[in-house]
Amino acid sequence: MSTPSQLTTVSALGAVLLAGTAQAAPPRLVYGGGASSAARVLRDHFNCFVPLANGIYADTPGNPQNVTYPAGPNAACPNQGTANTVFAYEPVDPPATAIKAFTTVDPANLGSPANNNPVAYLDSTFDITATPYPQFQFVGTDVYLDAAEVNQAQATVGEAVFQIPLFFTPLALPVGQMQNVHLTTTDVCNLFSGSTNVSQRGDVFSKIVVRSDSNGASYVFSNFLAQNCPPSLGFNQTNGFPSTAPNWTAVFNLNGGNIALDPTNKSDAAANAIASTPGALGYVSVDYAYPIVPNSTAYPAYLNGRLPTLAYVRTRLETLTYPSTYDAATIGQQLNDSFVAPGGEGYPLGGFSFIDTYSCYSTSIANGIIGGPPQGKALLAVVKSAHTATFTGILNAAGYLQPPAAVIQLLESSGGPLNQSSGIQNSSCPQN
Repeated sequence: MSTPSQLTTVSALGAVLLAGTAQAAPPRLVYGGGASSAARVLRDHFNCFVPLANGIYADTPGNPQNVTYPAGPNAACPNQGTANTVFAYEPVDPPATAIKAFTTVDPANLGSPANNNPVAYLDSTFDITATPYPQFQFVGTDVYLDAAEVNQAQATVGEAVFQIPLFFTPLALPVGQMQNVHLTTTDVCNLFSGSTNVSQRGDVFSKIVVRSDSNGASYVFSNFLAQNCPPSLGFNQTNGFPSTAPNWTAVFNLNGGNIALDPTNKSDAAANAIASTPGALGYVSVDYAYPIVPNSTAYPAYLNGRLPTLAYVRTRLETLTYPSTYDAATIGQQLNDSFVAPGGEGYPLGGFSFIDTYSCYSTSIANGIIGGPPQGKALLAVVKSAHTATFTGILNAAGYLQPPAAVIQLLESSGGPLNQSSGIQNSSCPQN
């Protein structure tokens, strides 16, 4: 769910350019992969730790393109990091491949890099020349792990695993070439079920744009519909609500299909289909719509009187009730279900993006695939810093937000991934 135009300049493969002396220590490599939607923001954050370097991305699988990055760090970073660490991240679609790679502890299951991906994932300077990567330390995803997936990962690696809410991504409901459109939850339920094409304000919508591919935005939005709409409209498990690939056609057929349905593949195609058609209505993460994309004519609608602004989303994040204890198997569902549930204050549409990690890193675990203590400590440092001021500017520029203080406290509590005794690379982990 991230901006094609604004964040392209931050899509560097984070790397440390050493002084060039023969005595310099080789860089520590940290390998990951996952959601293409989160890739640019993650890469931007990695680049706050390490100087920029040239790398390779692919605009289609198997079609590598050389890319040269800016000479300086992203302006949102208060300091450029100097740690001797390289973060390699392979963006992939759909979400299921990233989750499979994590639960099986096998980087080969990530599959091929995502189409039209501007985020570098190879760098010959540091001998990162091919995928699958030789190790796998973390996965980034905007679809949370369910209890079965957490249990599978723990059984495979023989260690506890964590899913960590790293940042929050609001969804917009943009309308093509029409500003100041007001929708209620009832309007949204009716329009996206195909039961009517007129809102209570009298605006005529020309078509409904949905995603035909498997993706995290569809999961978040289909969960909103499942929790907030009348059962008679068909937003249920039989029709794939919630899921990463809901059956929109089945719902439209059930309700008469009184408005055109336009299934599109990928976020940029959905945003373009909305922006180019007057009255088209769809759903995208905020970084694909106006004003995060300044020249876009996909204008977010008001939902129950609220726009997906930082202020309105923050209001909701800060007024929700959160779990009192951390449970890796349920934390994702608890957080996302709570945000889209009926009632409450602020803007109610969006979901968390997660970093999924293993608790201990040692070459004696999983035949060395997950690396050793240096990789675990480097990953822990990056995750912790994501909740500090360093990350605020990067997230806000994309329309995203940090987790509220209550969620960060939960992550730091006993049993949480950021707790010194129980968390990532904790004091009881085996050492090499």
